[in-house]
Amino acid sequence: MERARHVAAVMATLISIASCAAMSPASPTSLQPYVPTPETGSALPPVPTPIPGSVTILALTPSSGSTVKLRDCSHDGWEEICTEDVQVILAVVLERDLPRATIRIRFYDDALACVETWMNGVSLAAGVTQTLSSVKQAPRMYARYQFVYGDGGEGPRETVQPCDLPAKTNRLAIEIFGRDSRTPILVKEFNSVYTFAAPPASKPSSAAR
Repeated sequence: MERARHVAAVMATLISIASCAAMSPASPTSLQPYVPTPETGSALPPVPTPIPGSVTILALTPSSGSTVKLRDCSHDGWEEICTEDVQVILAVVLERDLPRATIRIRFYDDALACVETWMNGVSLAAGVTQTLSSVKQAPRMYARYQFVYGDGGEGPRETVQPCDLPAKTNRLAIEIFGRDSRTPILVKEFNSVYTFAAPPASKPSSAAR
């Protein structure tokens, strides 16, 4: 009788240990990392591969330290504040072909892009220095502009004016984008200081209404 009780106690202990082992978590070395699969359409666009190259400013008018007068250049119901008084001539050379590039010229106040323009549809051949003029390809620099979401120009308008006016900028950036790219493949920055004066009858931005 005493031996039967002992065997029963041992069996109960073994069952208890087996149950606890079954309930305990797996060893960390056996865990597989969880990699979330993005839903259709939620993945970010691929980051373009940078292209080595150089950008040289051949001419910049007016000179650094100047005050530039902005004007209200709104038209056909589109709100715009711009200037044609800033002229930039660039020499650009890349180590790889880049057809249909966009070159963005931006004047920054620290992290804020206060005034900008774009040269669209520029084809850059590898190893060939190309001279580009904002006067010919993008004569207006914008401190405020509007764009439309969606195709056909039928969506809601978005007003862009990052800086209050007047704005004082402290650097100039030349940013080169590939076709359909949201991230520049080459960025060159230059020290430059400008004061962009508000137009005499500047309208309040949409965000301030």
